[in-house]
Amino acid sequence: MNRLIEYLIRRLIFAAPTLLILSLIIFSTMTFVPLDERVRLYKSEFKYRNPLHEVSDEVIIAKYHLNDSFIVQWATWLKEDLKGNLGFSRVMGVPVLEGMLLSFGATLEIVMYSAPLIVLIGYKVGVLSAKRAYKKTWGGDPVDKIVRVASTIAYSTPAFLLGLFLLLVFYLGLHWPSIRRLGLEAEFFVRSSCFTRYTGLYTVDALLNGQPWILFDALQHLALPVLTLTITISPIIIRITRASMMEELNKPYVLLGRAKGLNEKQVVDHAKKPASFSIFTVSSIIVASMLTGVVVVEWIFQIHGLGYWLVKGATRWDYQLIVGITLLFCLIYMIANIMVDIMYTYLDPRVKL
Repeated sequence: MNRLIEYLIRRLIFAAPTLLILSLIIFSTMTFVPLDERVRLYKSEFKYRNPLHEVSDEVIIAKYHLNDSFIVQWATWLKEDLKGNLGFSRVMGVPVLEGMLLSFGATLEIVMYSAPLIVLIGYKVGVLSAKRAYKKTWGGDPVDKIVRVASTIAYSTPAFLLGLFLLLVFYLGLHWPSIRRLGLEAEFFVRSSCFTRYTGLYTVDALLNGQPWILFDALQHLALPVLTLTITISPIIIRITRASMMEELNKPYVLLGRAKGLNEKQVVDHAKKPASFSIFTVSSIIVASMLTGVVVVEWIFQIHGLGYWLVKGATRWDYQLIVGITLLFCLIYMIANIMVDIMYTYLDPRVKL
């Protein structure tokens, strides 16, 4: 336990300067935004905080040092805007932190349903492919060939292209509910005083409010976004699991087990656990793919989560929002890697923190 606490403290100490450097890099790119756009953004923030007062452009420029170098502007941003709200978002019309908290539930809901499917399908299909390839080494196995071809095609297909195709087929062709998080009737009910938002996750809040029809409506609208993420990301786990299983099945301990009379199921079961470690080693790729995929999926299906507002902020020069959401994504990425490292030590006692 002491070693775990020391490890967490050490990682958190390194996380702070990492986020600081990332904020500097991201903020430096935002200084290319025209001066009048930046002044307008800060004016929006001033009007939000002081609706009865007007402020001139010169006051805004002087207060936030908008004519100085980006280092000075960055230092001013750290001093003025990192006071608990991460600045003001002109696009969302609220402070960045408040806007991120309001939209985080939509992103979390997509990830919450996609991640288990990605891992389960990727692992199961990868193990099946390896088993079939190992049983029939001469000439190859048709199931293994189909899995490899299908996973390669799925992995090579951009998420935006697959999402648009699914919209074309199911939304425009079959008229299935796919856009946004809820239908009009359900959206109206959720926004009324009859519905209490406990978590921001509609599927969870629907159960807590005793409204199963809201749950069914939310699941219908989640189907295509979750399917898009699952199809485009699960091939990573399929290919890695297959390669790891093939490597394990050719190791001496498996051959020894066969020599001792173990059946096929017992041999595969012995190889599954060490093969599953490879999924954790590429967790950073999976997390990064999910964060990238969420941005694309939310924009295509018009789900107002963090990814949707990140794209909208980029198209509207809202660099306060861009910096805030990007830093949050980086923080999520770092936390996920820390959690995976800790889980890895429990799965494999040979690994020390």
